[in-house]
Amino acid sequence: QSRDIISAPDITSIYDVPGNFEKDHLGRRILDKFGLKPRSRLGPSWRGMVRRMHAARVPVRVGIVGKYSGTGDFTLSDSYLSVIESIKHAAWASNRKPQIEWLNAQEYEKDPKAVAQLEKFDAIIVPGGFRSRGVEGKIAAIRHCRTAGIPCLGLCYGMQLGCQILGCKLTQGESREYGRAKLSVLEGRDLFAGVPKTTTVWMSHGD
Repeated sequence: QSRDIISAPDITSIYDVPGNFEKDHLGRRILDKFGLKPRSRLGPSWRGMVRRMHAARVPVRVGIVGKYSGTGDFTLSDSYLSVIESIKHAAWASNRKPQIEWLNAQEYEKDPKAVAQLEKFDAIIVPGGFRSRGVEGKIAAIRHCRTAGIPCLGLCYGMQLGCQILGCKLTQGESREYGRAKLSVLEGRDLFAGVPKTTTVWMSHGD
């Protein structure tokens, strides 16, 4: 039937899709086909989020120090899709326009001075990641954020590395795997109060 034909124009954001389909009553048509009663339409909370997304003008620059985003000349942003979308929603809730840039942790292993580029960002996120590749680069990034006063959020393994830098130092670790490591707790760090001065721990992500 002609009334079942809907428009699907190009849009600037995937979050515009529900509202766009709602204009053609797509949800109601689908429910009619299945003989189901119409339900409430797109709620005000969703529409409000979309309005804030389009109204945001003041940028917030966020750098993500990872190792899964780059392969050759390509950037695989989907590797950290949940992190990306979380940044977007947090920025929109603060009426900010997110500007996300990918940073390869391994570059900081090749050139330690390159961490200075982190200072151009409003915040840095160090997400999770399996195996030892790029770990030293992530540690360098976290350490620089601390000394330079750059807001830094560690997620999963990134948080573990941040805790190491904050409260202890790596005194012995397996060169091939980051599965088992010996940590020496630094003096005067309340974060690890009561922990033996030297303890062997298992890191959750091995090589």
